[in-house]
Amino acid sequence: MKDENSGSNYSYVDRPKKLNNTGIFFLITTLIFLGAGIYLFASSMNKTKEANALHTELASSETRYEDLDSKYANVLAEIESYKGKNAALDSVLSAREKFITDLRSNLNSERKKRKISDAEYKTQMASLNTVVTEMNSKIEELQKQN
Repeated sequence: MKDENSGSNYSYVDRPKKLNNTGIFFLITTLIFLGAGIYLFASSMNKTKEANALHTELASSETRYEDLDSKYANVLAEIESYKGKNAALDSVLSAREKFITDLRSNLNSERKKRKISDAEYKTQMASLNTVVTEMNSKIEELQKQN
C-alpha cells in the first residue's frame, strides 16, 4: 500500500500565527503600563532632584541668615558697650543702633520668606560693614577730642 500523504505534492508550511484580538489587547495594555511606569520613574527622579536643590538652597539661606544675625548681635553689643561714655557719642550710637535694628528686622522678614539670596546677603553685609566703619571712625574722632 502506498501512503497517500507521503507521496503527495503538498508540503507542510509552518505559517506564523496571527495575533488574535485578545493578544493585541494584552500587547497594547502592556506597552501602556510600561510607558506609564517609565514616565512615573522619570517624574519621581526629577522631583527628587528639585527637592534636593531646594533643600540645599534653604540650608545656604539659613547659614547666611545665622551669619548676619550673629554679626548684628555683635555690633549691637559693641554699641551698648560704648553707651554712657560721651553724650555726643550716645546720639550717634542711638542712630546707628536704630539703623542696625532696622537691618535686622529686614533680615527677619527675609527669613520668613525662607530665602536670602547671595546678592541680598552681600548687600546687608556691605551695609553693616559701612555702619561699623563709620561708627568706629566717629568713636576714634570723639576719643581724640576728649
